[in-house]
Amino acid sequence: MVVFFYKAVPVLNGLGYEVSTGKNGLYIESDTRNFRFPMSESFYVYNQKRYNIISQPFEKFGDDYYVEEAWLVRLFLVDVEKSDDKINIAPSAILN
Repeated sequence: MVVFFYKAVPVLNGLGYEVSTGKNGLYIESDTRNFRFPMSESFYVYNQKRYNIISQPFEKFGDDYYVEEAWLVRLFLVDVEKSDDKINIAPSAILN
């Protein structure tokens, strides 16, 4: 099974989120949706509610964070369309 990762900051900024790091992990925030991902724990927090997870949605390679495609779709409600020459990531049509 092939797992795709996307550089988190440019993708999430493009979707309207601010991304930052703090003492308790990776913070991803918008006007209505707020996440915290403690990178060494098996949970994340979404709008003040804790959710247990089996795998980490984000990986850190060098100084950059990358988000796994399946988590990107599930958590940030996007559609990913791939063609031979580009990848389009956009808010899910369900939201519109």
